[in-house]
Amino acid sequence: MSSSGLRFALASLGALTLVLAGCAAPPPGCVTDEAFWRDRAEPLLQAECAACHTDGGAAFGTRFVLSGPRIRADVQSLVRADVELLSEKATGGLDHGGGARFDTYDPRYAVLVEFVARTLDGGHCESPAPAPPTCTSATIDPGPPTLQRLHRDQLRRGIEGTFDLTLPDSLLPPTSSGSGFRTWPDNNPVTSTAAESLMVTAEYVASQRTLDTLACGTQEPADCVRSALQGWTGAAWPLPPLDAELAIVTEALDAGEAPEEGLRRGIEVLLQAPQFLYLEPRTRPAGDTDSEVRWLDDDAVAARLAALLTDA
Repeated sequence: MSSSGLRFALASLGALTLVLAGCAAPPPGCVTDEAFWRDRAEPLLQAECAACHTDGGAAFGTRFVLSGPRIRADVQSLVRADVELLSEKATGGLDHGGGARFDTYDPRYAVLVEFVARTLDGGHCESPAPAPPTCTSATIDPGPPTLQRLHRDQLRRGIEGTFDLTLPDSLLPPTSSGSGFRTWPDNNPVTSTAAESLMVTAEYVASQRTLDTLACGTQEPADCVRSALQGWTGAAWPLPPLDAELAIVTEALDAGEAPEEGLRRGIEVLLQAPQFLYLEPRTRPAGDTDSEVRWLDDDAVAARLAALLTDA
């Protein structure tokens, strides 16, 4: 072989080596973008979206259609044009004829997040974006005890029983009941309208309980008001108030406000405090103080049993 022929052969071999290196199999455990689309993203989109977003479907005229030979490329083009479209539509963040398909804690949402991330920054074995937190039906992980807002009837009974009055039907924000395990699924969201309704309710109660309605006798007005506020707080709140919490209720009075004003502001504070509106998760460490598990104290357990057994 001539020298020029040898040089050509070596050059060709080097080029072939580079091509083969570029086509080398991914390392063990690597999930390529193609594999993720094939095994995770496309099955999800077909299962959740194809009923409408396909030829002849209700959403055939939209930008998102799962048909044709270039489905993946078409979906990726849509993602690049509007990064949040798929995830917002699927979770109800944007108007969607199919409604919310799942929430942001659903594992399916995590698949969408990873598909979008791989579309924008491909070529990785793992997702280039942090995985969102997920909850599945097979996992019981309640985490720290959360606040549960009492529903309208419970708040009404608490106020009327504590202050010995009848509230107008227009007061207190409504809460809706359901038929599932948790019968009051919409307790926790507090809209601006609901917050205003709670404030108006507290103001109404304060207007009905003036200094003249208290049986103070020979007691100093300020001491009488303080005693009344502390008693009402203990009766209305699901858990016995701590000294620091009582100090918040009587703060205006302790700051030197006139007894009448201290009474008004104290009632408004105790009826708008989280300790009245919610079942407060007062907890203590479970054994090892470094443990993430925490127990409800006896008062918190009693408050929850009262809400469960008597709905009060």
